[in-house]
Amino acid sequence: MKYWIMPACWLIVLVVSPPVAADERSPIRTDQQMFSYTLGYQIGGQLAAQIREGGLDLDPDAFAQAIADVLSGRPPAMTAAQMEAALEMRQQQEKVRQNDAAETGRPRGEAFQAEYSQRQGVVATASGLQYRVIETGEGRSPGPADTVVVHYVGR
Repeated sequence: MKYWIMPACWLIVLVVSPPVAADERSPIRTDQQMFSYTLGYQIGGQLAAQIREGGLDLDPDAFAQAIADVLSGRPPAMTAAQMEAALEMRQQQEKVRQNDAAETGRPRGEAFQAEYSQRQGVVATASGLQYRVIETGEGRSPGPADTVVVHYVGR
């Protein structure tokens, strides 16, 4: 009579447990699918690197949907005006971010210039450019048609 308790417990666990999400990706079987996936993965990797490098915060699902819509010939989910407004909004946000970064970086740059100008051998031009000759060369000075090699650090 007590043999039904264990199967009943397992049945309850299975019924009450949330379903495990299955991998929703379609299997890749044909040569065309394999080539398409490979090319998409390579291009996606390059895009992802550029997106990270650019500091963009994108919604991967919306981004992928837009690409799928273009490749499938479907009409866009947004109007041209909506897309333009989204780009303009992002440009304004980026402009504010860059201005904030410039303002916070300005005191550091000015402090560096003040400290660097005190170093031995540093020369300042009328425009504010500062440089230091590490080793004075011998011979004639280069002319307008000559090629020179310089090493500099922008800070």
